[in-house]
Formats: sequence, structure tokens, C-alpha cells
Amino acid sequence: MKRLLVACLALTAGPAIAGESDDIFLAREIGQVISSADTCGYGLEAEKVKALIRDKVGPMSTNARAMVQASGNLQKNRFASMSDIEKTAACALLEETAKRFGLLK
Repeated sequence: MKRLLVACLALTAGPAIAGESDDIFLAREIGQVISSADTCGYGLEAEKVKALIRDKVGPMSTNARAMVQASGNLQKNRFASMSDIEKTAACALLEETAKRFGLLK
């Protein structure tokens, strides 16, 4: 009986953990895209950013939501130690991600 209970808990917890992981990954991407816009020279539509935060980040767990700000701050620090070519590559990727999210001006 104990093994059955453990198995049931594992089956039900797995999707929840996977969902949290997906949310954290998405929140990290959003934070990096937003925080890098000025450094990389791409413009973001403020209303679209607000809608993305409201619709995608708002329903996330507290831990996932915190990742938006934390990853944005970390991205700014990463840029400080990147070479020019690393910045070019990072900015190209981040701009494409912003485009995929529909945030570009």
C-alpha cells in the first residue's frame, strides 16, 4: 500500500514539477528579452510587454515570477563581461526571441 501511495504521488507531482520548470524557463527568457532591449538596440511595445507579463507571468508561481527580475539583472551583468562578438550573438538571439513573443516595435 505504501508503494502504491508513493507511485501515485510521483505520477501526480511529475507534471506539476515539469510545469514549474517550463514557467521558470519562460520567465527567464522574458526577463532577458526585456532587460536587454536598450543594450541591444531593439525596441519593445510597452503595451505588448504589459500584456505578456499579465497573461503569461501573472499566473505563474511566486518563484517563477521572481525569475523575470532576477534573470534580467543577471543578463545585464553578463553583458559587462562579454566580448563584442558575444554581445552581437546574444543580442541577435534575444531580438529573435522578442520577435517570437510579438514584442518588437
